[in-house]
Amino acid sequence: GTTGLTYNVGELFIRVETPSAGTSSVQVEYYTGTGAFSATGNMMASALSITGASTYESSTTSFSQTTLASGNKVRLNFTALDGTHTNFFIQLLLEEN
Repeated sequence: GTTGLTYNVGELFIRVETPSAGTSSVQVEYYTGTGAFSATGNMMASALSITGASTYESSTTSFSQTTLASGNKVRLNFTALDGTHTNFFIQLLLEEN
């Protein structure tokens, strides 16, 4: 009898080492196991983006779905990645509830 774990989504963080004038964006999506990933399963109101030549990193802590239960699935949707961004790094912080 092992019980399922739940997690709180803490933060999404993206970084590039070589910025450019373009934009790279990621969106966190989830589903509960009864359907498929879709736009209605977005955990974020809008994609997290790195935009402009002077921006190296960005982060968010605002999520519409903050708790993930056992059986839920999460994915990163790379909505737009700029070809000139190099050394791309993404981190999603999950905290055990």
